[in-house]
Amino acid sequence: MKLTWLGCASVRLDCGNKTLWVDPFMSINGNADNPADEATFADAHEILITHGHFDHLMSIPEFNAEREIRVHCTDTPRETLLKCGIPEQRIRRFAVGEAFELGDTKISVFQGQHNKIDMRIALQTALRVGTSIRRAVEFMRIVAVHKSFPEADETVLFEVQSGGERVQIMGSLGLRENVARPELGADVLVLPFNGTSNPTPMAMRIVEAFRPKSVLLSHFDNAFPPMTSSVDLAPFISAMREKCPEIPVLLPKFGETVSVSAIKEIAAAPATEIRNVYIA
Repeated sequence: MKLTWLGCASVRLDCGNKTLWVDPFMSINGNADNPADEATFADAHEILITHGHFDHLMSIPEFNAEREIRVHCTDTPRETLLKCGIPEQRIRRFAVGEAFELGDTKISVFQGQHNKIDMRIALQTALRVGTSIRRAVEFMRIVAVHKSFPEADETVLFEVQSGGERVQIMGSLGLRENVARPELGADVLVLPFNGTSNPTPMAMRIVEAFRPKSVLLSHFDNAFPPMTSSVDLAPFISAMREKCPEIPVLLPKFGETVSVSAIKEIAAAPATEIRNVYIA
């Protein structure tokens, strides 16, 4: 398998005879750190959705207008897409606990948990937005869009298996207790590092619960300002160096592809401090 991070929570997976696109999102203004556009997702046909928020779902109607797509999602994103005019035959509903195959690739669906916005990050956002009328107007526009894309407690975690390799992709930085979880030790855990003022403790809980062989961060960029800002990764990297030095942390570059086999080689190498931050 090969992974490509495309900004926000968007990930492309090249798996055997299939290419999968997880939560593809085109930038909604020109100030994003990694501006993804239609060209970025020109080949997106098989699409997996972790949950229904706008930064995971709202680009799908534009893809549908350009080409034939198939979207795999839970009930609430399905209803949102139908309201947006997506033909029902282009949406495949799945349920938590289900496993299905696309070509020679197996996708298993597990119950996830969306993180909760805390008061500190809400205050930080308000202070940032309040610095100009233009920012405030843009913020309110994004809030209005957000209301049309509910999550409805349906965030999921995907495990993708192909060619003897396993990649787990979380929809949000939350950990639900007392639910079935995938087998420990995936080759790569794609971890959305965002949504709370102090993401490191939750991220460490997830790493300790899933014990992956490597972690690839996503959703850490300033994807839709002024609602978002870039996330400080240093505390998490320091915590990983201290508590899980055997698990490398990968910080991907927008649009660059890394193979799971290359990641496995890094994870198998002797642990050193410098190894814990790997730029794809």
